[in-house]
Amino acid sequence: PPGEYTVSLKDAVAEPKKFKIVDQSAKIEELVITDWPQNGVVNFPEGTKPHSVSLVLTSHDNSDFKMDVKTEENGRFSIKGLHVGSYQLKSAVEDIVLSSLSFTISAKENPKPLTLRYEGIRIHGTVLYPNGEGLANVNVKLTPGNIQTTTDDKGNFVFSALHQISQPHLEFSYPYHKFSETEIPSIEEKPIPHIKVN
Repeated sequence: PPGEYTVSLKDAVAEPKKFKIVDQSAKIEELVITDWPQNGVVNFPEGTKPHSVSLVLTSHDNSDFKMDVKTEENGRFSIKGLHVGSYQLKSAVEDIVLSSLSFTISAKENPKPLTLRYEGIRIHGTVLYPNGEGLANVNVKLTPGNIQTTTDDKGNFVFSALHQISQPHLEFSYPYHKFSETEIPSIEEKPIPHIKVN
């Protein structure tokens, strides 16, 4: 019906325009898009409680570009103010393991939802002789779950991506060697500092 109206965009940022309808016709000025936010989510596997995650955004076209992105508690996020170009989004914390994502912003295409996958917490440590030298080929077992790995030639070990474990325990075994008791905090949302074992 005749009257005054305002038109705006739902998914993009543009200056709203007012217009009038007279005699069932109207002329609307062009809406100039000033920003088109990139929306996305970090998906968590079943059994892992969603939580806020720190991400870092870099540009394939500009090595100096870097933007910190923080998700909401449900894993959702929105990135604003990006220019046309190619980008990579990944975990900002080395020991929080996420899939990485590359995407392109084009003036000719609508933004597509961005999706990353939460893979778990990376735990790492070193098994040492009393003199500080690394001990190779030590069997390292994480319970519960009976997850196992071995140390490398410098005594280092890594569990690459672990999901939540409420009361984790590390066991070390090597012929004719006895190791100190090792307690680690619950594996939940925060990284665990590097573990040293003698």
